[in-house]
Amino acid sequence: MFGLRRQRGGLTLLEMLMIIVIMGILAAIVLPKFFGSTDRAWESARLANLRVLQQAVNLYRTDYGTYPQDLATLTRTLRRGTKVPYLNAIPQDPITGRDFCYDAKTGRVLPPINQ
Repeated sequence: MFGLRRQRGGLTLLEMLMIIVIMGILAAIVLPKFFGSTDRAWESARLANLRVLQQAVNLYRTDYGTYPQDLATLTRTLRRGTKVPYLNAIPQDPITGRDFCYDAKTGRVLPPINQ
């Protein structure tokens, strides 16, 4: 009678396979959403940088009546009546890591051109 009672100490192979299948299904649902959200975050950062640059260009034009020659002018020139530059540093495109494009004639700031 000592050997009739078998203690259960662990999971069966079938139970382990079910756990692996469930984890795989959950991973298939969650991972694409996670990676999609990082792309959206990079795009949001890009748009925020574009807005900051465009606002600085517009402030410069309001103060001096003309658009700056280049974006670097915004870090060298002090705002009229203050001791603060328009920008401390020129942000780069977070997606490509390159500088934004700027047209001094129209004052438009654009994302870098893909090459």
